[in-house]
Amino acid sequence: MNPVNYTFAIVGGGLSGTLIAIHLLRQAGPDTRIVLVERRPPIGRGVAYGTDCPAHLLNVPAGRMSIYEEDPEHFLRWAREHGPDLGLPGPIAAADFLPRWLFGQYVTEALMRAVTAAPPGISLESLAGEVIDMAETPLGARLVLAGGQEFGARAVVLALGHLPGEYPIQRPLAFYRGPRYVHVPWLPGLTANIAREDEVLVVGAGLTSVDIIVQLDQLGHRGTIHALSRHGLLPQQHYYGPEDYPAFLADEPLPSTVRSLLHRLRSEVRRAGAEGINWRAVVDAIRPQSQALWLGFSPHRPPPQSTGWPMPAGYGSMAAGSRPSMTRPLPPKRCFASGAPERSNGCAWPR
Repeated sequence: MNPVNYTFAIVGGGLSGTLIAIHLLRQAGPDTRIVLVERRPPIGRGVAYGTDCPAHLLNVPAGRMSIYEEDPEHFLRWAREHGPDLGLPGPIAAADFLPRWLFGQYVTEALMRAVTAAPPGISLESLAGEVIDMAETPLGARLVLAGGQEFGARAVVLALGHLPGEYPIQRPLAFYRGPRYVHVPWLPGLTANIAREDEVLVVGAGLTSVDIIVQLDQLGHRGTIHALSRHGLLPQQHYYGPEDYPAFLADEPLPSTVRSLLHRLRSEVRRAGAEGINWRAVVDAIRPQSQALWLGFSPHRPPPQSTGWPMPAGYGSMAAGSRPSMTRPLPPKRCFASGAPERSNGCAWPR
C-alpha cells in the first residue's frame, strides 16, 4: 500500500465534512484525491439534518440557507423547485423555516452534483467506518479504521460534530445504563420506551428540548413533559423587523477578539435600541462577516466565557411557529413554519 493514498481525508460526513468535500471538489487543483469517512451513513445529514420528524425545523430562514456564498438564494430556489414533489405545501417564501430533513437532502444532492461536475483529476471516495487512531507521518498522517484498515493522507480534516454532553449528575449512577434514560437524544430509539401517558423529564430547556417536545407530540404522547433548566426560560423566537439592519461591520476593521466584538456589538445594540430597532436585527447584520470574524480570532485567546458577560438565559432563537406553550403544544398544521407574521399557518403553538 502506498504511504499516501489520498490528498485530503475528511473524518465525519455530517454537514461540515460534506461542505468541505463539496468546496474541495470545486476548488482543488489537479491530482486531488479526497476520502470522506462517516461511521453512520448516509453522508450529508449528520445529527441536525438526519431527523425525519417534519416538525424539526431549520433555525434560519430558507432565504439564508444556501451553501454557496456567491449564490445566497440557491437553497431557496432548490426548495421551490423540489418542494411540491416532496410533499411540501407551497408557495415557499424566503422567510419560511423549512424542515431540517429537506436541507439534509439538499446537501446530499449538492455533493452528488459536485462529484459529477468535478474537473478531471479530482475525485471523492466515501468510506463507511470509524477512525479510531491517527498518527503523524513525514508525508502527512496515517489513519486507522475500527476494522483494521489503514490509509495515508497529506492533510486531515476533523469534522466530528457535537460530542455528547456531560451527565446531569457527575456520578456513575446505574440509572444511566437503564432503558428509562437517554443521554444522546439524536440516536434512533429516543421514544421507544416512552408510553403515551408517561411523564417525561427533559434536562435542559434550549433548542434541543423544543425538538424533543415537538417530536413527542407528533408521535401522540400526551403525558406531562417537564423541561428543567437553571433559569426555566425557553428560547426566544426569531424577530422580523420592517427592514434589514445595515451591515455595520462591513466598512470598518473587524474586531480581533471576542471581547472587542462583544463591546462593538453592545454599542450597536444600544444605538439601534434608541431608534426602536430590536437587538436581533443587529446580530443578523453581522452574519455576512461571521466567517471572517472566526478566522480573525486567535486560537490562543481566552475563550468567550472569560469576557465576564455570561450568555443571557433563554439565548438562542427558535423557528417561528415552534415555540411550545407551558401546557401542551398543538400538533403542527403543515410541515413548515412561515416566518412572516401575517402567514400564521405554520407549525403553531398556542400562545
